[in-house]
Amino acid sequence: MLITYKTDLLKLETIEIFHSPTLFYLSMNITKSIDSFLDNRKYIFTNIILASLFVQILFILVLGDVEKRAKPNDYINYYKPGAENILSGIGFVDDDGNLIVRYPPGYPLYLTLPLFVTNVTGSQDITIIRIFNVFTTAAATIFFFLLIELLFNTRIAFFSTFIWMTYPFHLWLIKAPNSEIPFLLFFFGGLWLYFRGTRNNSNVHLILSGVILGCAALIRPMGILLGVICCVALPLLRKYPFRRQIFRGSIVLMGFILAILPWEALVYVKTGEIIPLSKAGSVSVIDGLTFAVQPGVGGDQAPVPEDVMALMLKIENKEDLDGMSTIISYLIKEFVDNPAPVIKLFIIKLSRAWYATNTMWYENYILVIQLFYFITIMSGIIIAFKQYKEKIPLMLFILSIVVYFWGMSFLVLSILRYMVPVMALLLIFSAIVLDKFIKI
Repeated sequence: MLITYKTDLLKLETIEIFHSPTLFYLSMNITKSIDSFLDNRKYIFTNIILASLFVQILFILVLGDVEKRAKPNDYINYYKPGAENILSGIGFVDDDGNLIVRYPPGYPLYLTLPLFVTNVTGSQDITIIRIFNVFTTAAATIFFFLLIELLFNTRIAFFSTFIWMTYPFHLWLIKAPNSEIPFLLFFFGGLWLYFRGTRNNSNVHLILSGVILGCAALIRPMGILLGVICCVALPLLRKYPFRRQIFRGSIVLMGFILAILPWEALVYVKTGEIIPLSKAGSVSVIDGLTFAVQPGVGGDQAPVPEDVMALMLKIENKEDLDGMSTIISYLIKEFVDNPAPVIKLFIIKLSRAWYATNTMWYENYILVIQLFYFITIMSGIIIAFKQYKEKIPLMLFILSIVVYFWGMSFLVLSILRYMVPVMALLLIFSAIVLDKFIKI
């Protein structure tokens, strides 16, 4: 009886705290200020750009000089040489004149702009690339705002944009030549055009969305199935006749194919092979299956169980794993012989996608920070499915893209960097929690 009384008293005190006059008026004032700001649409985009630039520049200043750690090996060995050879008129080739097929040409084409400025000014390449990254990120943030506003409303878009532009692992990308920076611009822009096309029944917007998403895939091959996902999802997002929506979905896919077709044709002419955007597939898969064998740059090493490490060493020393079919066959054989380490490895890879780094730096700290965001994300998903029931197909589509990126990251090296683009979509649900809290 006493316990019940104390519990009821605690509930009453909690209600009184959240509905006290001070907090009520504070909440009302915050809500009015936000609504007043959002009503003045003339200055929304200017303020978003300025805020994004301010946060990024502040982050770089606080970060300090990290140039020694700012140039990934892929940039040094592939992206920069490819971009420099494009600038010199040779084409997307390596120093021996061979077509670079390990990666598609999207990111090297982007790098030609900062490297051209570097050559003209004599500045350090990393400095100019950071400047381009800052402005590209600001532009991507605008498309992110427009996308979320189209999907939900201006308030949710405002909160989502604020959370996204201050997300630390998004900001971390701007310090170095990371292909995720231009990818985000095309990813958000393509999705915005896609949803404009579905809402306005505009085939022009739909084919443009396919082209832009195709350009995103040419920057990061992880986006290779975005056109297919958007094509399949369209009948589920609209209530028009199924056949009509299948046709309109195929328009998106056609735009996607048009964007990547020139590269695929060039690769076939030069090599006689049909390569789906990148030839790094099997190499990346092996890297993902043996990530704990070699320590990171600073000597850090991912902790894994002994049987998993033994499996990794076997994969590392296996010489004939030169294609996806042989890798899959070998894993099936290992699973049949001893399933426990294979299952453990897969579980570890699935979890590491949300907090791990290529260099294995500060992963425990990253995990704690990510858990904070995921608490708000999971709470937001519950609220959103109750509050926005009419948008459930839309939210399932958003979550399907997240699952797709998670799966692609699982196939290769499971690190957070690969998941950052879809963390932006998950942070929408954090914004829904913030909006709900301010309205209390």
